[in-house]
Amino acid sequence: MTIINLRPIDLISVWRFLVFIRKKDVTLPPLNRVKKVSLSCLKSKKMKLLGNFGFSYTGLVWLLMLLIPNLIWAKNKSKQYEKTAKENKILLMFERIGQACVCFFALIFNDFNFQKLSLWTIWLAASFLMLVLYEICWLRYFKSKRTMKDFYRSFAFIPVPLASLPVFAFLLLGIYGKVGALIISACVFGIGHIGIHLHNKKH
Repeated sequence: MTIINLRPIDLISVWRFLVFIRKKDVTLPPLNRVKKVSLSCLKSKKMKLLGNFGFSYTGLVWLLMLLIPNLIWAKNKSKQYEKTAKENKILLMFERIGQACVCFFALIFNDFNFQKLSLWTIWLAASFLMLVLYEICWLRYFKSKRTMKDFYRSFAFIPVPLASLPVFAFLLLGIYGKVGALIISACVFGIGHIGIHLHNKKH
């Protein structure tokens, strides 16, 4: 059992605080005022389908971090991949459409650029973290024997990280920018891209 030891000085402090509140007649703000403040906060974080048109340097950096290791891999692609990789046509369609939309929307909306440091910036930081882990997974693969097992190997608790991490990165970027178009595109891309990787890993 935990015993709370209240010293006399603590009780005196509590008593003085209660007397102070009574003298000052401290009251809570009206409920309607609290509702207005809450609604204004919600409106400031309101999600929209399309963002503000303008070049996104953040989107460009994100895409470069995605494409550069893929270009290196494409030039040194394992022959084993060509023999074993089989792409479902429906999943491939989702992947291609989602990939094109992600690249397009990530560049044309400046909502993804760094605005100001706030609690909402956590979404941008989390998105960047996904890409950092993505680069680490590529480095792990390039330093390995580059077998199919190495290509599809999980990273910590993340399955097929070379497919999952970029999807999460752009999904979180869409949330940061509050742009529904990128969020939807990332989901479509994820269905195809992650789906193909899981299918290939299984077979």
